[in-house]
Amino acid sequence: MVVSGGVNIYPAEAEQILIDHPEIADIGCIGIPHQDLGEELIALIVPKTPLPNLIQRK
Repeated sequence: MVVSGGVNIYPAEAEQILIDHPEIADIGCIGIPHQDLGEELIALIVPKTPLPNLIQRK
């Protein structure tokens, strides 16, 4: 559970909603520290199709 601004947020509930998106292959939600809210929820998303490389590494 993530507590953000006094509100209880359950990462699994957010994951269940987001995984239904047709372009998302996998997802994980976690809480990270936030200066004003205490914590904030972020989503780590794996797209179904690879994104084009924005930076070419050598």
